[in-house]
Amino acid sequence: AVTKNFTVNVQATFNPNGTPEQMVTVLLTDENGTRRQVSQISLNSSNSSQNLAIAVTVLEGESATIYVQRDDGEEISQVVNGATTLQVPF
Repeated sequence: AVTKNFTVNVQATFNPNGTPEQMVTVLLTDENGTRRQVSQISLNSSNSSQNLAIAVTVLEGESATIYVQRDDGEEISQVVNGATTLQVPF
């Protein structure tokens, strides 16, 4: 099987109306089909913005799903099949 590799940039910004310390979790389901945590970052007023480069591998013609969640908020997901940027919602 032919695989393809690309990078998804996940941009997370501190929400000034949220808690003083905010945790953003990034999960990924890619070519092996298992959902796993690939990154977790902490944001606060002095560390207010982070850009994560998530390496993704998929089988040619298939896609992966990236999930992001801030603290205990709603988890959002995006299907990706090439390099893109995903903004973490407030």
